[in-house]
Amino acid sequence: MIYKGNLRKEVTPSRLLSFLNLVIMGNYTREDLKSLIYPPSLTRDSNADFNRIFNFAMNINLIAEEEHRRIGFIKNDIIKIKDNEIDEASFKKYMDRCLFYSRESLFWRITNSLIRKDASILKSRTGEDIIKLVYNDVHIDREDILAWRFWAKYLGFAYNLMDEFIIVNPFKYIAELNSEILDDKKHDEEMMFGEYMTELKSRAPVLEGCTNGNDVSFPISLALVTLHNNQKIELLYNKDSTEIWHLESMKLSGKDQVSHIRIGG
Repeated sequence: MIYKGNLRKEVTPSRLLSFLNLVIMGNYTREDLKSLIYPPSLTRDSNADFNRIFNFAMNINLIAEEEHRRIGFIKNDIIKIKDNEIDEASFKKYMDRCLFYSRESLFWRITNSLIRKDASILKSRTGEDIIKLVYNDVHIDREDILAWRFWAKYLGFAYNLMDEFIIVNPFKYIAELNSEILDDKKHDEEMMFGEYMTELKSRAPVLEGCTNGNDVSFPISLALVTLHNNQKIELLYNKDSTEIWHLESMKLSGKDQVSHIRIGG
């Protein structure tokens, strides 16, 4: 499931998932699938859109051409199928591993660049703003950022306001990582914050660089305070602790310093 190429805005999570479910439900050739999704009366652009979705699914090892040119779904250890339909949570997990497998992919590089930014990221709301913001780390165009936005929102790294403004707040993504951490820890068990950050980065290498010494980048700080305010975690501060961490620009929340954390909710 290695994917090093550039994403296309036509390959959205919903389109890809619907396409795969159609593959699983039927016994279709490529031409059959194209006719079902994009009837011949539609434009050539629709034909190009189908080809991009089809080729992407093939490139990430989810489909293959079988006997009599039938297109089959390639089973794997991650994606689960229930009642002839893909379980979306497992699909999301597969796509997370796929898109973040290679540090050379644009998706990895854009995401990693953004989660390392300071509070000035709040001034970058549109796609054009994001392109300028990550320029020193990765050169991208509008096509790239549109594709990134769809998948970043789906995986929980960002969300949109009024379908236009991009807010980089990975609280949903970190909540998923917290669920994994809870598989190895007791519910509401108190952890040293430094240990917690190590756990996060070991499970999601794309978060590398989100800390500098004991300072936590703004997007990650915002995500943690969001989770704290929603009672999914508890950020704790013990002034006598041997290790104090600083959450950037979180002074107004009263959670700019932290020594321990509890994962709950």
